[in-house]
Amino acid sequence: MSNDKTPAHRPHGIEDPVQTHLGSKLREFYGSILAEPVPDRLTSLLDQLERQERAGSAAPTEKEEK
Repeated sequence: MSNDKTPAHRPHGIEDPVQTHLGSKLREFYGSILAEPVPDRLTSLLDQLERQERAGSAAPTEKEEK
């Protein structure tokens, strides 16, 4: 009888302690980045893109222009 927690039967083959440690370190590293404010220029560009999408006039991609 096989154990469902063996690496061969787990998604990506990562054992619980390793997965827990990786998750903790990733949250620690990226948590400070996520807490930083979004630059005004990026917010402005995102707003502009959203307006274009709503208007149905999104700029054609390079492939579509050819």
